[in-house]
Amino acid sequence: RGSDGRTRAAAPVAAALLRDPAFVIALLVLITAVAVFGPGRGDLQTQLLICWSMLALTHVGLVVVAFGLTRAAPDRVGRWVWGSITVAGSAYAVGDALQLWMLSQGPLTVTLGFGGPAQTSLVLAGTTVPLAAVLLLTPTAGHRPRRPRARLALDVTIVMIAATVFGAYLTLPPSGGVPVSVWLGLFIGPGLFLAVVLSIGVIARAQHPPMTRATAMILVAAAFVEAGAQAGAPVLVRADRVAWHLGVTAVASALLLAAVSVQRALRAPGRSRRAQSGRSLAGALPYVAFLATFALLLRVLLSQSMGVQHWTVVVGALASAVLVVWRQIVVIADNGRLVTELDARVEELNQLLLERQRLTEALRHEATHDPLTGLANRALLGTRLDEAIARLTERPGRITLMVLDLDDFKLVNDRRGHAAGDAVLRAVSRRVRGCVRDHDLVARLGGDEFAVLIEDLVGDDEDLEARIAAALRAPISLLGATVGAAASVGVVTTEDAARSAEDLMHAADLAMYEAKRSRQLAGAQAGTAVAPIPAASATATDGAIDSSFVDRPGLLSE
Repeated sequence: RGSDGRTRAAAPVAAALLRDPAFVIALLVLITAVAVFGPGRGDLQTQLLICWSMLALTHVGLVVVAFGLTRAAPDRVGRWVWGSITVAGSAYAVGDALQLWMLSQGPLTVTLGFGGPAQTSLVLAGTTVPLAAVLLLTPTAGHRPRRPRARLALDVTIVMIAATVFGAYLTLPPSGGVPVSVWLGLFIGPGLFLAVVLSIGVIARAQHPPMTRATAMILVAAAFVEAGAQAGAPVLVRADRVAWHLGVTAVASALLLAAVSVQRALRAPGRSRRAQSGRSLAGALPYVAFLATFALLLRVLLSQSMGVQHWTVVVGALASAVLVVWRQIVVIADNGRLVTELDARVEELNQLLLERQRLTEALRHEATHDPLTGLANRALLGTRLDEAIARLTERPGRITLMVLDLDDFKLVNDRRGHAAGDAVLRAVSRRVRGCVRDHDLVARLGGDEFAVLIEDLVGDDEDLEARIAAALRAPISLLGATVGAAASVGVVTTEDAARSAEDLMHAADLAMYEAKRSRQLAGAQAGTAVAPIPAASATATDGAIDSSFVDRPGLLSE
């Protein structure tokens, strides 16, 4: 749709957000943060009270909205993601309450005002919960198992090391001891929130993402703002801009509440999209952190002295290099495994295609051949006859079509049973097949009727008729007896490409029935119902072989 269509579609969403109390609170907090902390109004204690009150309000709203999203989530991934955000918001809210309680007991220093040990621990625990959830959900969210977990863990570590290195370089003194709490603060400060950016990128690119794209973008903005607030805190304190740090922290919390409000307004149950391909900004973040760390290492190596902050950069750069190499090894191993799986799938697909080809050929054979004798059926005969006639238009030639009908075949079924009749039909088909060339077509038209299609017959039609008659008269061995088969044969020969397949079949049938009537008339004149009759010729274009089934009890030769 055009821009007008998008505007009309966005209007109901904007109206719903303006009616959402959580989104209204986020807007008010954002405006208040800019209005109060931008110009630095009030003293430190007033600023801290306003900041922690707004943080408590936004985090309580975060818990309420995220809990509703957890209950409304349609799948396990959504419940885990929004449930972990609910837990994180609860930890933040408890930490905010502790800070407000400390403020009620008396004035706080800048260090405690930014967050005491308990509040810092709660932020660490709360922020770690969504990271752990994404790490556990990586296979469920539509990614390959195990390897993405390892890659995500390595990416998080690389980003946190880079953030720690930059924080140490900017804040640590050139010499002297550094407390463990300072190192912990550097490690869990900006690095932890940059790791959140990675986790949001992973979960938002899943096949069935638990959040909309707009929600993911606002969450990423909130994490970046909070990471900047944590990283810039020492610099702002030295520049006497404490209010700015508090304001940026409040803005990050307001964005967090706005993100869940947008998700509540935009969520559409059952909606999914294909997992995105390509490298996103979040995916490139570990490499950006790695390059930035080495750029800082180059600056350190060019300096004259080496203090604690400088050695931190060196160690961090080496650790980042090791982790990046490790990550590439994991990627290469994962790619090798995927290639192996792909080869196996390709081989499986090839086997399926071969099986399908065999099945198709078997079905085609069943559709065009007689199941009892294995000869071509009437449909295939018609097709081959049409093709033979079409070839007459390209080059001169001759088509010979014979139709054979076994004489007195019903007597075999009546006296010997249908199994004996089937044996006779199979024997007849073999013998007729043996009288013609490999590329000639022998077909069973149904019942006891056969046909032979020959192109460019070598020799006379009568010679072929005689060979077939001699082959059929040889006794056929059955259980306890032998029988002899004979047939009435109608022959049509043409060189005319204007003849049709139906016309030729009809003419061959008429010739065959004429031969059968001749045989019956000869038998009646001889005074016998069943008697062998030698081969005889019909018209100049039609030939016939007349004989009958002869029951010969006691003869076992074939």
